[in-house]
Amino acid sequence: SSGINAEYGLAQQKGNCFDFSTLLCSLLLGAGYDAYCVCGYATREVTLMDQSRSECPLLKKGDAVVEEAGKTKESKYDVKPPRDLRSKYLIKMEERKVQERLDEEQRIKDIELGKIAELEKPAPDELYGMRVHCW
Repeated sequence: SSGINAEYGLAQQKGNCFDFSTLLCSLLLGAGYDAYCVCGYATREVTLMDQSRSECPLLKKGDAVVEEAGKTKESKYDVKPPRDLRSKYLIKMEERKVQERLDEEQRIKDIELGKIAELEKPAPDELYGMRVHCW
């Protein structure tokens, strides 16, 4: 359906990438912007508008808000907590064991994520480099 004028494409709300890019350029030119259509080769995901493997920008993990409701003003008259009488060596050894366990859990998690990524990898595209698209 390439070659249809912009008015017909707007009325019918049908067309391909060439029709819609021409329509958009017509609207932008009418609004006074400098607009161009660019034609070239694109991947399968772009031509089919497949965004299933894209990460949603609205769901990105942001910095968590830290609430300071638990903090209270310390007074010199407050009861002080008892001193920790454990050996510094034993404390370091416990911390090392905890860190080793966390490292092992992270390694296992990375292996699992690698397996998942391998399974979700798209099939090879037999038309790679031959799909024409217009932006």
